[in-house]
Amino acid sequence: MTEGQSEETASAPEGVSVLRRNSDDVGWEYGVLVDVNNKDKVKCILCDKQMCGGVYRLKQHIAQEGKNAKKCQGIKTTKEKLLEAQEKCKKALDGAKRKREVKTVRELELREEVHVSRVGGSEEVTCVGSSEPHKLGPMDKWTKAIDPTATKSESLTQQRLNKELWKERLHEVHKYIARWAFNHAISFNACDNDEFKQMCEAIGQFGPGIEPPTMFDLRGRLLEEEYANTSSN
Repeated sequence: MTEGQSEETASAPEGVSVLRRNSDDVGWEYGVLVDVNNKDKVKCILCDKQMCGGVYRLKQHIAQEGKNAKKCQGIKTTKEKLLEAQEKCKKALDGAKRKREVKTVRELELREEVHVSRVGGSEEVTCVGSSEPHKLGPMDKWTKAIDPTATKSESLTQQRLNKELWKERLHEVHKYIARWAFNHAISFNACDNDEFKQMCEAIGQFGPGIEPPTMFDLRGRLLEEEYANTSSN
């Protein structure tokens, strides 16, 4: 082994240990960083395969799941250890999938709890998918409002078809929310609570032209209504 190779081997564990110190992800039992400054590129220690996609892709590679991950052949380990690694990585992937599903269901439930009456009709929004979503075209960037009424799957379809445009529009909305939060010293973790998510959904369902409440509304009628609502629950 040359001096350069020795230095490279010695420096890799140090870089990986920095990452592992804040991570209990099972994937790091079977992989190392190719470059300590790039957490996206990893190498499987069971077969020396290098890949992009971080520890998530590494777990797919070892568990032999996913269309974009080549299956680990385990040429650097025993069959028993490979099977053990496959089982642990598959369990981790399944657990992460269940968490995402629970989160998706919870978000959908929150959206369905929001009811905003439609102007000019008696229809009331009682379900996220109660009206047909529209498809975004080239001019929608300037002429159409964001459709918040689609179901989760319909929203994902819209985003896949118009990914870049959708991301740009969403980013513009987020900038307005961020500006308000920054200028008024709103705690960052406030966006993680259910009431904030329901507020965004209600504004989206109302559509363009919404008139925000005044300070008198907030400290008067709205405060009284919320107090009564909280007291009754």
